[in-house]
Amino acid sequence: MRLFRATLLVGAALLPLTSVAAKPTPPASAPAIKPIGFTERTLANGLRVYAIRDTSTPNVSVQVWYDVGSKDDPAGRSGFAHMFEHLMFKATRNLVSEQMDRLTEDVGGNNNASTNDDYTEYHETIPANHLQRLLFAEADRMAALVVEPKSFASERDVVKEELRQNTNARPYGKLFSLYFPAISYTRHPYARGTIGSLDNLQSAQIDDVRAFHATYYRPDNAVLVVSGNFDPKQLDAWVDQYFAGIKRPTHPDPARDGDRARAHLGHALCRA
Repeated sequence: MRLFRATLLVGAALLPLTSVAAKPTPPASAPAIKPIGFTERTLANGLRVYAIRDTSTPNVSVQVWYDVGSKDDPAGRSGFAHMFEHLMFKATRNLVSEQMDRLTEDVGGNNNASTNDDYTEYHETIPANHLQRLLFAEADRMAALVVEPKSFASERDVVKEELRQNTNARPYGKLFSLYFPAISYTRHPYARGTIGSLDNLQSAQIDDVRAFHATYYRPDNAVLVVSGNFDPKQLDAWVDQYFAGIKRPTHPDPARDGDRARAHLGHALCRA
């Protein structure tokens, strides 16, 4: 009897495992990735326009990207592109200082901007029925920014205080903002930190600011992106109305060069 039981146990142990194991569940197929639909066009003055329509949202976002960053700071003016980003929220020919905040925050939206080595960008998100006035405002500060001594002095002080707080007083602030870029490059302007230096900011003059705007804040050096809930034909009409009339400057963009590729350390600086 013991031999018979042992034989049964050995026979059961030798049964194929597939006869008792559950069949594996086939993996679920990955959902198909739907490409983002967009349209693009270029105005006669060189402005590139990208439109991404999404009727599932009640909002719309407006972004303007300029091909100018800290790499384009004038000699002896490190931190200039970042300081200029702040000045773009001041007065224009048709808008009072800080009105961009009123056009966005007062209707439940928001706005901000950032400066990096290679670009400066401005963005707003607002209810879709306020799109027209935001397009007007972005076009106006591209074409008709007013730089006067009072706002220039106040915004320069704001950027200097950001430098003191975010770089000089923060642990490792100087390492990543100033020393790391400086040891990574020899000739390339990436060697300058985006935040700049107190001495350079203090030595900047108002005429430098006006020349900087004329050189880089131009339609052929910018990209307009509109995404959200909008009527495509109406958007095209508003873009033509407010941006198409901005003249392309006759002087070309300054030449840009470099020495070697950068292991980029993102240190974009947002407007306070």
